[in-house]
Amino acid sequence: MTNRTVAMMIGLVVAAPAVVAVEQTSAAPASSPAPASTPGPPPSQGDRARDHFKNLQVLGDISPSDFYATMHLIRASLGTTCDHCHDVEHYEADAKPAKLTARRHMQMVIDVNKNVFEGRTVVTCNSCHRGASHPVSVPTVEQGLFPDSTRGAAVTPQELPTPAQILDRYVAAVGGRDALRRLKTRAAEGTWTHMALGITADGHPVAVNRGKVDPFTVTTVGSDGLLVTRMGFDGTTKVEDRAAGKTTVTIQGNHGVAQTGETKGELGPISIASQMLSFGLDRELKLAADAGTFVVADPVELAGRTLNVLTRTLQGGVRERFYFDAADGLLRRRELLRPLLLGDDLIQVDYDDFRAVDGIRVPFTIKTSYLDDNHYGNTIQFSSIRHDVRQNAPGA
Repeated sequence: MTNRTVAMMIGLVVAAPAVVAVEQTSAAPASSPAPASTPGPPPSQGDRARDHFKNLQVLGDISPSDFYATMHLIRASLGTTCDHCHDVEHYEADAKPAKLTARRHMQMVIDVNKNVFEGRTVVTCNSCHRGASHPVSVPTVEQGLFPDSTRGAAVTPQELPTPAQILDRYVAAVGGRDALRRLKTRAAEGTWTHMALGITADGHPVAVNRGKVDPFTVTTVGSDGLLVTRMGFDGTTKVEDRAAGKTTVTIQGNHGVAQTGETKGELGPISIASQMLSFGLDRELKLAADAGTFVVADPVELAGRTLNVLTRTLQGGVRERFYFDAADGLLRRRELLRPLLLGDDLIQVDYDDFRAVDGIRVPFTIKTSYLDDNHYGNTIQFSSIRHDVRQNAPGA
């Protein structure tokens, strides 16, 4: 089972931030741009993409999981569908000129990063394409229109809040430390909207973005116990590693298991922390306790809101970004950027519809989006969240 399949199965990306195995980034100056990513070590022989797929000439030495993610990164960078380069009946074929061009350009990106940036992935497909199959090489006249093209307006450096100030405000916005410490249990019910399988007019299977709605429940007991249950995949179409029936995630302390049908997988420490910090009782307090691991970036505008941005680097070079509302202090977005050979695999989690439950503000909508959003995107909408309901511990 691939890591990407397990992530899809257990809903890893609906998680709030992981905090284990964090590399300190406080040495970087405040408001510095995020560092370029560095891909991890190559997989062992037998677990490379070339061992599973035919006719790989550039990306053969990465893992199958990274290969799939890289394909979606390229597709998103060019703003195209897979059949732009591939004969989708015979993916290994070199029938289309665009595929041969893509190979040359992938090698060009690899060589530039190796020879100019010491192996760090600074240049990516998206650096030039920006969602267009043909990069725009000539700037438009409008790009150069300024009242004075020689000197810009004087800019006063903006004084940014510290990570501790942003996170302390976040804790206060959701209800405060005392109220969070008093929580013992949380039980939530709602729906999980995810990918459905359909059939095209010519009889081929197709992914339907968020086309299926199923029940979703979460029970949290204490600071180290969690039981997540969701229904999905009615069994009419067999999909590898996604058996019909319900998916359950059970966490007790440092041990976690995800099971869908007959398929079972152990959760690693970051996956466990992500689940607990998505649905756990002390996610805000854990973030605040880790203030020293964050760096402040420049604020951004999102949907009419000004957001303060915190960044840090996790185990394996995965970068994490948090976007806090400058007006009310609440967490609005989290991003995970996993380093690949040709760029970063992006996962985006948006939090919305905050409501007060027994004095604690919690998001009732959690939307998770990927570069391959049709297959993996999902939205959780809670209809009921209750605190301090008598429950048995997970697995009891």
